[in-house]
Amino acid sequence: MFDEFFEKIGLRSTNGVPPGGDDHDENRRSTRGRVSDRIAGVPPVTRALFARIASADARAVALALVLVLSVPAMAIGSVGATATTQSGAIEISTVDELQAMNDDLSADYVLVDDIDASETATWNNGAGFEPIGPTANGSFMGSLDGNGHEISGLTINRPDENHAGLFASSYGDITDVNVTDADIVGNNQSSISQTAILVAELQSATVENVTVEGTVEGHRNTAGLIGLSQGSTVTNVSGDVSVTGEAYVGGLIGDASSTSVSNAEVSGSVEGTYERIGGLVGYATLGEISDSSSSVDVTGEQVVGGLVGETANTDISQTFAKGDRKG
Repeated sequence: MFDEFFEKIGLRSTNGVPPGGDDHDENRRSTRGRVSDRIAGVPPVTRALFARIASADARAVALALVLVLSVPAMAIGSVGATATTQSGAIEISTVDELQAMNDDLSADYVLVDDIDASETATWNNGAGFEPIGPTANGSFMGSLDGNGHEISGLTINRPDENHAGLFASSYGDITDVNVTDADIVGNNQSSISQTAILVAELQSATVENVTVEGTVEGHRNTAGLIGLSQGSTVTNVSGDVSVTGEAYVGGLIGDASSTSVSNAEVSGSVEGTYERIGGLVGYATLGEISDSSSSVDVTGEQVVGGLVGETANTDISQTFAKGDRKG
């Protein structure tokens, strides 16, 4: 069987004598060329196998071809496939995979391991991690289930961009994740900027069972957890943060519009150079805040509060604030 196969693909002379003699090396080179021509359509994993045995005898190469082609196509096609859960969520276990979420902004994702993101400090010439769902390419519309895992050492240094955070803009739910030792720098001049550790801008989504720790520097709508939240639910969240901005600055949320906040607590420091500076939320309107607390030192020029800098049509219950307040 093999002799007939070898003859058909040109690896055996018609008289049954394999290439050899004084022209042995030339025969091997021409043989490889013929094999290469005949396997141009073979999957990369197969071609890689031939690259590793390129110096082998022509008959051995051909035999390898027979064996590899006998492997079911399904098995070959599975090599390098993206891992998913039974529910269809894409599994994330490395910082590179986390960054690759930008390749599909409508997918569901789940963390399957803690992620050390400290190397992002050197990415993109010091600009760090590229926020997921950059507004130029569309917002994040999928979901992230952190599965209780931690993302540590995240660096984002984008003082010329209006959205800085693990997520730039998200309409998708984010749950059960801890982001620690984060260093986030956003636009320090624009009045339409949003900066936070988790989400710069959250729209009509849920953030639940999330913890953030780190430093945040921005301008407007700057906070530890969410810069700007509209029509969303934020529950069972906490933070230990140092936040600096100009206006609409909060320990967890900078500007909360039509947003429900419950079971939230924060510690650390919040400093604003102008107005609407709060330990928990900088500015809250048309929403509710319940069962929450702030243990934050707050500094601002005007409209400063230990819990909320300023509220409008917001129900507040079962909350308290402690810590120094200046302004």
